Amino acid sequence: MIRIFFDEVHTVKEVTLTAGGDTPSVKVVVNWQAKVWEPPAPKSKWLGFDAYQTWIVQRSPQTGQPTILTYIVDSLDPMEGSATL
Repeated sequence: MIRIFFDEVHTVKEVTLTAGGDTPSVKVVVNWQAKVWEPPAPKSKWLGFDAYQTWIVQRSPQTGQPTILTYIVDSLDPMEGSATL
């Protein structure tokens, strides 16, 4: 993936915590914009999506800090004018 997309911008739009005992979940909406070039195309294409995600979190036994156990992309909502993936 790191050689496919370039000029990436990730902007967090929304974060909602759902209580769940030892493993709560976090609903996250991230606006993701990037460019992609597919040889031999003469120009790169612009991509823009709102990525709806669910993160399952747990406290680290070593540090006590929250850590992401599972990262799920629930859906991608394309922005107007975006190329397709």
